Amino acid sequence: MNIGKALDVPSLSDCLYGAAKRGYASIVRALLDFGADPNPGWTAPLVGAVEAEHEGILEMLVNGGAVVSEEVLKKARMRAEELGLESMIVLLKHHTTKVG
Repeated sequence: MNIGKALDVPSLSDCLYGAAKRGYASIVRALLDFGADPNPGWTAPLVGAVEAEHEGILEMLVNGGAVVSEEVLKKARMRAEELGLESMIVLLKHHTTKVG
């Protein structure tokens, strides 16, 4: 039996998204070190880093193995545009050129 599922406990990736969104770089680092998957849980942690406008966390996630897919980039760009985060839009364009 998966106790986490039975108790509706969030996954480490979901926790990673929350920490990234709040700009908690040390918690993001600890979760990655503990083995959290930097790829999408409920919402991709990269999107959380964009929402926090935290370039360091975004790079930490990428360096920690986050897949910068077209889908994630699209969601991240949309959030950056909605929130008017020019620095994130520029940074995401850099990652878009790596993918495309």
